[in-house]
Amino acid sequence: MSIKIISYTTKKLIIQNPSISEGIKSLIRLIQYPIYEIFIFGVILILLIYRSNVLDRARLNCYRSEEEISCILTGSNFYGKVEKLFSTRNGNIIKEAKIMPYYSDEYEALLIIKTTRQEFILSTHKEIVHEQEARLNTFLKNPTVTELYIVMDYQWIPLKLICFLMGILTFKICRMDGSFINIFSSVNYIFDKSNGELIIQKAFWKFLPNNPPTNIPLHKIKKIYLQEKKNYSDGELIFQDIRISLYGNSKLLSINLMVSNNVELNEAHKIASFICEFLQLEPYKTIEIPP
Repeated sequence: MSIKIISYTTKKLIIQNPSISEGIKSLIRLIQYPIYEIFIFGVILILLIYRSNVLDRARLNCYRSEEEISCILTGSNFYGKVEKLFSTRNGNIIKEAKIMPYYSDEYEALLIIKTTRQEFILSTHKEIVHEQEARLNTFLKNPTVTELYIVMDYQWIPLKLICFLMGILTFKICRMDGSFINIFSSVNYIFDKSNGELIIQKAFWKFLPNNPPTNIPLHKIKKIYLQEKKNYSDGELIFQDIRISLYGNSKLLSINLMVSNNVELNEAHKIASFICEFLQLEPYKTIEIPP
């Protein structure tokens, strides 16, 4: 429930909306397994760092002429796309290809391409990696081979898992942001008979000078209405726009609530009753908000 009575005496009734305590409870529920989530985040981070220089999909086109050997490597990974030209003209040529030793995976193998200036690691299928290694090295060493085309289209399955886990963590962070917003935007509605006023004040920022309270004399409040607008999907209630409205000769104040089920709706009715009882007004009336 987004709204809560935090104090109720004969002289003072304090209602808080949204409830800070409920916001904190929601935040605690979202972070109740921090070690598990830190472990997941750590595994994701290690995998991403480990795979940062691995191209999960790549194509290598090589051509030989009398004047030069040129190869174009295009590929992509989690970090983006790569396109490189290796040529005798620019002084950066492919020297050799070899399979990464001691790499243990049931289906994947890593093919290392060494150039004059750097190395590239390509992800490929284990069953064809030896053939690809042999073909590239043959092209480099045999001047009678004038053309080479190799496709490494192995899609690293754990990459999908990483994206899924990151999506879950992002969703949870967004949920946490919602809890923080509820906490910091909370408002206290203080019905105080001692000074005869309803004081409306930011709960979290109440001591800041730029957040002065709003005051409404209690004697101006004549009636209480519970305004509601129900929404249904396939016959099932999915959301309710609920407002506790205070009226004098005209509307003085509306307290907007976020209600999503019948239990929270019943709580809204109870709070409207508390206000009427505290101000000694006639029972509240329920009216429907026009669509």
